[in-house]
Amino acid sequence: LSGLLTGEEVAGALRVFPDPGTVTIIQAPERAALYAQALAAHGLASRILDPESALFAGLARIAALKRAE
Repeated sequence: LSGLLTGEEVAGALRVFPDPGTVTIIQAPERAALYAQALAAHGLASRILDPESALFAGLARIAALKRAE
């Protein structure tokens, strides 16, 4: 069931954003693999980022921008 829902979610997003280029997936590895498969079925490339790493990178970027003000 989870794979079907993921496939529908990706198909719905592609109706709104028909040519997204490479899609960045920020998700736990097990779920990210499902999204990557669904995107690949539509001929799209993806890259997977660990959620915790993405969070810390984002917070570091915000802090850097704040320091530069």
